[in-house]
Amino acid sequence: MRIEEILEKLDDSQTQWFAWSVALAITADQKVSKEEKPHLQKLFGLIDRELAGAIVDAIKKKRKIELEIFKIKDRILATQILFFLVSIFGDDGMVSGSEVETIRYIGSKIGFTKEDIDSVLGWTQKNLKLSKERKMLIGLLTNTNPTYH
Repeated sequence: MRIEEILEKLDDSQTQWFAWSVALAITADQKVSKEEKPHLQKLFGLIDRELAGAIVDAIKKKRKIELEIFKIKDRILATQILFFLVSIFGDDGMVSGSEVETIRYIGSKIGFTKEDIDSVLGWTQKNLKLSKERKMLIGLLTNTNPTYH
């Protein structure tokens, strides 16, 4: 699910929570990678300037971002949010220990157990491995000579 699709399902207070959760996910490893930057840029284009400014300020000053409990009744949307946030971690090709702890924290705020979150992380790590294998195979296959039968 794309960030726009999530945001259109949220009211103003939920949008604020989601925006802060994205910022927390992106800064989990204390840096913003080039692969993560587009998520922030997209988010900033979709939320109000004041909120975007507060998030930028928090990131620049490396302030700890705390989230309130978000009692989201729509479990499909909650699951989509969890998968979206976990996908951010995989953008740079790996999931660090601090990112695991961060997604467990965020996921607990939307009502998921550690086991639920770890299942999604396991799925993500399998996908990262498959993506690396795919890239390797593409590299191998694009350097072969064709053989026609």
